[in-house]
Amino acid sequence: MAVGINVKAVESMLVFWTMVNDRDKVSDRYIQDMAEMDEFKATFDDTFTAESFHKILSAVSNKELLNGMNKQEGRFWNYNLWMLEDMAFTQNMVEPWKTLNLDDLEGAGKQEVIVVPMNLQTGFRDGDRLYINFFKTMNNEWEEHASVDGTELKEYIRTQLEF
Repeated sequence: MAVGINVKAVESMLVFWTMVNDRDKVSDRYIQDMAEMDEFKATFDDTFTAESFHKILSAVSNKELLNGMNKQEGRFWNYNLWMLEDMAFTQNMVEPWKTLNLDDLEGAGKQEVIVVPMNLQTGFRDGDRLYINFFKTMNNEWEEHASVDGTELKEYIRTQLEF
């Protein structure tokens, strides 16, 4: 059975970043709906919660400064500001994930690769799901190929899923 790829979280964040970049008002409900997505919920823990997610994205949307953030919250804050610096660069990071074909990766049972903007970790496994931190993607004119931690996307996935 082939490995599937899920970029719903990245696509939702791309809408968010585009709206903020265009100075459109992002509704509190949109941010709350993202926080409730299974893709994001799986990345929350004791130090980076749905409340952290909501607080940071609300502040980014409203161009407000935040004080008293922990390390994970601070990293997520910085990553989001980074995405807003150059939307062409951001789109360049998204594109390889949206076009990645994993049909040639065969596994035992159904496996899913979920690309989600996270804070510190590069990725983690949860059963038959591999979560990869979108912010760890590199795809620019100095790279030969899109990569995660210096490893080409498909090879990174293959290694993490232990093919």
